[in-house]
Amino acid sequence: MVQHSSSSSTPASPSPLIQRYLDDLAVQNLNTAKVVGYYLEDFVQYVKDTYHQDAASDMVVDQIIKDVKSGKADVYDLLRGYVHYLDARKLKPKKISPATLIQKVKVAKRLLEYYDIDISSSKFKMKVKMPRSVQRQKSPLLQDAERPQEWLNETGRSEFDNLQVSGRLWQLRPRISKCFHPRT
Repeated sequence: MVQHSSSSSTPASPSPLIQRYLDDLAVQNLNTAKVVGYYLEDFVQYVKDTYHQDAASDMVVDQIIKDVKSGKADVYDLLRGYVHYLDARKLKPKKISPATLIQKVKVAKRLLEYYDIDISSSKFKMKVKMPRSVQRQKSPLLQDAERPQEWLNETGRSEFDNLQVSGRLWQLRPRISKCFHPRT
């Protein structure tokens, strides 16, 4: 049985549905189940704050799953609100990145899907707007200034640049290993 870790000072027992979900995940990978349990803490808090303030803390997710299944609550409104809830936390001391926010929403979505709540991917993309995560460009291993001069041709381009454009980088491999591992 996976223990759902809580970051608050009082240990909270997970809902029976979350515990069952985590136990099934733990069969494949225990660390994944622990991370998912950690990510679901925010979802439980969101549901408690938004929908069921008076419910017992270990039953809030069970109740919202029943409400969504019965049609009392809309799954897309639930997930959209969760995105806004997490996005508002970016302004607070415990900031989260867009990539983490996206991952937390995916974990909540998978929990709902696990309990047979149908979530159409096209409707989800249309109704639940996720923040864009910024992809940083990776820099090449050697900048032009750091490349050995014997690699530059008369046009000032390196053989690396020429082979990269032509798609023949594999031809440069022997020269790179020769530069970094000269034979004596």
